Amino acid sequence: MGVNEAVDAVRTKVNELVEMQQDYYNKGKKVSINLKIITGRGVHSEAAPVIKVNVLRLIKAHGMSHTIQQSTKGGVIVVRIKPETHMI
Repeated sequence: MGVNEAVDAVRTKVNELVEMQQDYYNKGKKVSINLKIITGRGVHSEAAPVIKVNVLRLIKAHGMSHTIQQSTKGGVIVVRIKPETHMI
């Protein structure tokens, strides 16, 4: 999977989960939705991690709450989808 395909896949999944979160919220339900994005650590990239950097750029540009799992040596990003999260 190339960088653009990976970023598009993340965008699509985040938007699906935002819709789901909004449906729950409209029904008066409070739920926490977390999306684990496995980007890998970039060890197969020629210079530096490419997919991880671009996925982080996308979620940061939209102010999304996220953490990088240190137990995976940085290869997994967890994005929290809150009721106030907007589509990207």
